[in-house]
Amino acid sequence: MFLSKWLAAAAVAVTMVPAAAVAATGDPIQIYVPPKHVPEVPPMPTPVLTWRFREKETTFAYYNISQSHDKNWIGIWYAYAGEPVNGTKMSSPLLWTYAPGKNGKVVIPTKSLPERPFRAFMMAADSYWPVADPVDFNTASWRDVRWLAQEVRLPVAREGEFWTHDAGKMTSAAGDAGNRYTIMYCTGDGWVRTTPDGILYGTPTRHSRRDTHLALKVETPRHVNVHMELKVDVRKPTAPLLTKLRVVTLNTWDGGTNVANYHAKQLSILAKVNADIISLQETLGIHGLRLAYALGYHAHQTADAAILSRYPIVEALNATAHSVGVRIALDGDRQQVVVWNAHFPSDQYGPYSFCFDGKNDSAVIADEVATGRAGEAAALAAIVKPYARRSDTVPVLVMGGFGSPSHLDYTAGTTDLHCGAGEVRWPTSWALTQAGLRDAYRVARPDPIGDTGVTWSPIVPTNAERARREPQDRIDFVYFAGGKSLLRVGDAKTWTYWGKRPLPAPNHARNDWTSDHMGVEAWFYLDLPPGGVVNETALQEQDEAERAGHLPGNGTEGAEVPPLVDEDDW
Repeated sequence: MFLSKWLAAAAVAVTMVPAAAVAATGDPIQIYVPPKHVPEVPPMPTPVLTWRFREKETTFAYYNISQSHDKNWIGIWYAYAGEPVNGTKMSSPLLWTYAPGKNGKVVIPTKSLPERPFRAFMMAADSYWPVADPVDFNTASWRDVRWLAQEVRLPVAREGEFWTHDAGKMTSAAGDAGNRYTIMYCTGDGWVRTTPDGILYGTPTRHSRRDTHLALKVETPRHVNVHMELKVDVRKPTAPLLTKLRVVTLNTWDGGTNVANYHAKQLSILAKVNADIISLQETLGIHGLRLAYALGYHAHQTADAAILSRYPIVEALNATAHSVGVRIALDGDRQQVVVWNAHFPSDQYGPYSFCFDGKNDSAVIADEVATGRAGEAAALAAIVKPYARRSDTVPVLVMGGFGSPSHLDYTAGTTDLHCGAGEVRWPTSWALTQAGLRDAYRVARPDPIGDTGVTWSPIVPTNAERARREPQDRIDFVYFAGGKSLLRVGDAKTWTYWGKRPLPAPNHARNDWTSDHMGVEAWFYLDLPPGGVVNETALQEQDEAERAGHLPGNGTEGAEVPPLVDEDDW
């Protein structure tokens, strides 16, 4: 009774306190909630797909597949291309099998696959949606683990700037999920480190060696380990990242597949060349990506042509049906270059018309038009021409195999070299030079008689169909435009760069050289653009001026070419 009266009085007292008076005290309102017991919900087991690397056959085990179905399946793709994206099929699996149930184990015979890194996905119910994380594996022999190149130069670094490069894929066991990478030594202050996957990284300091040498070791799940020597050049904070630019163009000849052990041989070749930019033809939609994956390069691949770059590819550019174009940031917006790679068809090959069919130059040029080469060269020249005109800001490279020779090689003085043909204005080379480009090989080596620069063919001395000597011509090129001084030729040459002298076809299968073409290599002196950066606003203004018809010439007239260097400087 007394308690009820007290509660009533207290209630009246509380209701009589004005709200404003409570707020005026400024004290924060605090609350208390007593704890409650909440039963724990056990986490869902993670779906897992694994490669049983100790099994003799290629075996995959899977566990905890919550979306189990009789039509779930495991497919194998290359580790570097073709895998499904967001449930969409990009290419057919190389091999596959159904994998029913929540847990299980399947064997996929992989003896038909090359020794290469692959990626396996487990997909839901005849779809391309994964039900577990993919697993990487490698079909190479675990007993013969080796680096496929030695003494490799890596991208240039600059003091005080973060640097990284994937160096872990240049082994015969690349892509094995169980590989572990460690650095054995690093000269100077040891600024380079590695992830367990072989991705190098670090920030050089003023104490770092300008030529940093290091050794990267890989240990496989079976405890086989080997190491590779690497080198990183380190620039000062204010220095240009690159003062020289080395480029290569190479017809891979069906990706290299006509020669045994082509993957290892190609990597040895390209590592020795040490090019910043590589243009490849006959890549069959995938081989450029394969090589970029192994080298740690950026890549842009079409059905038949690929551009590989040591430095980031930042933009895809317009191109023709048989070419590909990109913009490459060599050093952010301080140094850039635009690059095209072309591979024109070689139907009705012009030198055959001269040497085997006895046609005159008018008939041969008509064939060039009929095949579409002349038209595509003109279309590519039209795309490139605006860039060539402003190449004093961003230099231009056009590389590749053009399916026909050059007018710079067919002159009145070279008649004896070309089955009696004299001056011939080959449409492909003519169109590109008229667009403001220069032939790097002929700038470096202007004598078409004493320095023919033949690229077709190091392994085809005789035409088997005609039972006659195969015409030998220069049909692979590096064209460039670089204003008066931004990009200047240091030297250029053709080569079969690796191993023993290649045997002619049909005895080519064990050649160290993997192509039926010579490669073309050129290096350039590279300067900074006016103002030290690429001025995108100025480029846009130039575009507008060109559309209005007010753009001046490309400014390459009278440009000085520096003296050639000795072979030892390559």
